[in-house]
Amino acid sequence: MTAQLAAISAGAFIPGSFNYIPALTFRNDQADVTAMTHWMNDPDKPADQSDLAVKPRAKSQRPPMYKVLMLNDDFTPMEFVVHVLERLFNMTHAQAIEIMLTVHRKGVAVVGVFSHEIAETKVAQVMELARRQQHPLQCTMEKE
Repeated sequence: MTAQLAAISAGAFIPGSFNYIPALTFRNDQADVTAMTHWMNDPDKPADQSDLAVKPRAKSQRPPMYKVLMLNDDFTPMEFVVHVLERLFNMTHAQAIEIMLTVHRKGVAVVGVFSHEIAETKVAQVMELARRQQHPLQCTMEKE
């Protein structure tokens, strides 16, 4: 038995035993992987590339983005709109005033573009803050 163990550790093939595993080089060589997996499945059948099942990788896609829109009304104070833009959208005071004036003049303005979940959260935060302050400010989202 000791001679058999020495032979196995030296890499010798002993008929009737399951000790023979061909040496693999660890590189991205498809032939090495194919030969090894083929040998493990059926050692008496010659290996070829058709035995290898390769699952094609799906190309990852960016998630759809959503625009958060703020709508004008005649009752919400401009100062409150600026406060909301600074607090919830992390805008500077100058940026918030510019967006607020766009909302006031055009009736609607894009205040940010986000993934669906973040856009949904931003809209809910604006609506909740406006409701708590008893302002009719409206905010919506739409797919970009």
